Amino acid sequence: MSVSTNAVIDISIVNGSAQVATNSIQLSLNGSPVSPSIASTGGIVRISYDPPCALPFLSSNVVTLVFTDTAVPAKTRTESFSFMVESSLPKACL
Repeated sequence: MSVSTNAVIDISIVNGSAQVATNSIQLSLNGSPVSPSIASTGGIVRISYDPPCALPFLSSNVVTLVFTDTAVPAKTRTESFSFMVESSLPKACL
């Protein structure tokens, strides 16, 4: 997936019978912890992070999300995804 240099990382989790313990959420970008905004509304937890600087053109990036649920016993999940920032060259229209 290719994104713009000013992309916002936006993740949504739908709660099930066990819910996300929002105080356990940890987000990292390229291995560095970041401070996302976290909102919970109507059974959906939204995690959003707007990097303070533009991401470099053609950079490859990895986002890792770690959270624990409210089950007994609680389960911790780790999810990662990667994306590339688009080129500065104009896109061709076909």
